[in-house]
Amino acid sequence: MTRRVAILGAGGHARVVEDILRLQAEAGADIEFAGFIGRAGDIVDGAFLGTDENLERLYAESRLTHVVLGIGSVRGGPSNRTELATHVAQLEIPWHTAQHPSAVVASSVEIGDGSVIMAGAVLNPCVRVGQHAIINTRSCVDHDCQVGDHVHIAPGATLSGNVTIGARSLIGVGASCKQGIIIGSDSTVGAGAVVICDFPAKSRVLGVPGKASDQKPN
Repeated sequence: MTRRVAILGAGGHARVVEDILRLQAEAGADIEFAGFIGRAGDIVDGAFLGTDENLERLYAESRLTHVVLGIGSVRGGPSNRTELATHVAQLEIPWHTAQHPSAVVASSVEIGDGSVIMAGAVLNPCVRVGQHAIINTRSCVDHDCQVGDHVHIAPGATLSGNVTIGARSLIGVGASCKQGIIIGSDSTVGAGAVVICDFPAKSRVLGVPGKASDQKPN
C-alpha cells in the first residue's frame, strides 16, 4: 500500500523534508508526497492542503496515511512543533520517519517515529534517537549516543561516543560534544560551542570551551 505523506509545516525546513520524501520514493520506497499542511497565511510553492486547524478533516479528505513534522525551529524547549506533535498524537494519526538516502545509518541504530535524518548525516552503531528528532545535514552522532524526543542536532554538529542529549534540546550549527557527557532536557548549545562537561536541564551553553550563559544563543 502506498504511503501518502503530508508535511506539517510550509517553510524552508518543510521543503527540505519534501525533497527527502521524493528521494525516498526514487530509491524504491512506496511513498507519495500528498502536500503541505501549514498555518493561516502560509504561502507555498507546491501542493497546499490547508491549515493544521483543520488537521483531522484534511487527514480524512486527502486520503493521507501518515504525516511528518516539517517545522525546524527548536530553541531548547517546547515550541510549535512540540504542541503540534501532541495534537497529532491525540488524533492518532501515524507518523512517517524521513531518512535521506545519503545518510549513513548503522544497522543497530534505533530511530523514533516522525524523526527526520538529513543528507550526509552519520549515525554510528547503538545510537538511539527519540521521536520527532532532527539529525540535520552532515551532522555526526557517534556510537552509543542517546538523543531525546524533539532534539535538533543542527548542520555540522558532532556528538562523540556515549553522549546523552535530553528532550527538546538544540545542539547548534557546528557545535561539538565530548564523549560521555550529558546535556539535560530543554537546553541550547550555541553554534560552534565545544561542550566538555555535563550541563543540567534548561542550560544555555556558549563558547570554547562551552560555559553556561544567560545570553540567548544565536
